[in-house]
Amino acid sequence: MSALHNNSTSDDYDYSDGGGAILSGSDSPSFSGGLESGLRRPRRTGRVEAIWTRLREPEIKERKYTILAALALLLIGVVLLGFGISALLSGQPSSASVPFLVIGCICFLPGIYQTVILARILLDTPGYTFDQMPSYD
Repeated sequence: MSALHNNSTSDDYDYSDGGGAILSGSDSPSFSGGLESGLRRPRRTGRVEAIWTRLREPEIKERKYTILAALALLLIGVVLLGFGISALLSGQPSSASVPFLVIGCICFLPGIYQTVILARILLDTPGYTFDQMPSYD
């Protein structure tokens, strides 16, 4: 085995050519020329593969509206907080920024709460289940 293979803990890609040979240096696959030269696309391993596998489970598909609502609340909250902070910093009267800040916080807080729980569920952190999230389905 080459030294590259033994010390390759920084990335989670398999750089083998399918026949067991480990590629190194200029032979490593690139997205521009790797596929044309007969090399297979780097496959996901480890934590990334676990997340992709978890996303295909029926439990995730049953909760698709809950997941979409959590991400939408987070996105809306971030946008409204950004508008509120920019209005506050630009010197406009507080009556222009306070509504954005209040509604942004109302959307952001449950959105980030649900998104963190969702991330922990996808990462298989012990103690986190879908029972902790509200269901909008």
